[in-house]
Amino acid sequence: ILKISEWTACKFAHETITVSRTIEQYCRNVYDKETVYIPNGAPDYRPNKKTSKLKKWGLKPQEYILMVSRLIPHKGAHYLIDAYNELCWEDSIPANKKLVIVGDGHYTEAYVKKLKKAAAKNPDIIFTGFQIGESLSQLYSHSCLMVHPSDNEGLPINVLEAMSYGVPALLSDIIEHRELVCNPKFLFTHGDVKSLKEKLKSLLCSGKEA
Repeated sequence: ILKISEWTACKFAHETITVSRTIEQYCRNVYDKETVYIPNGAPDYRPNKKTSKLKKWGLKPQEYILMVSRLIPHKGAHYLIDAYNELCWEDSIPANKKLVIVGDGHYTEAYVKKLKKAAAKNPDIIFTGFQIGESLSQLYSHSCLMVHPSDNEGLPINVLEAMSYGVPALLSDIIEHRELVCNPKFLFTHGDVKSLKEKLKSLLCSGKEA
């Protein structure tokens, strides 16, 4: 269905919009289609000073790492959980820095179950489920660092939203992320838990997340 949809979008439409340079090139290579590049954007958010919604998860401002995503395999939550667990076991992460994962699965119940099993022995990993509105605004605003370990993207709105709130973002080094971040300190080798772990440790333990 997805293949048919992309074919019709490129073959039938008078104009086709692509949200990243990678997709633009893909349409050119696969369908010989010149598209109109209009990147995704996010509203001009301002940091939310309220913290009331954080209390239900026992969170305090600047004392947690944030991931906001659907819980599906190619978004890479398993890499982040593994890297965070290893840092905790090595006592290489500040004791007050929790990991908060915001989002639900999408026909991926087995994968979500696997994630929660991997996190079960670490009380500092918190799953909030799907959040919107005031709760999501406060979660973004008071995180010390946003991590997006995806293997595959268009141009991720969740990363744009975090940046709009002024939150630094540590991203996998896929092409689409490199359209958003060029500083190598905030990029890790995608799919590589060791690389993610090293960058997390460097940012959190040097205070550069602030």
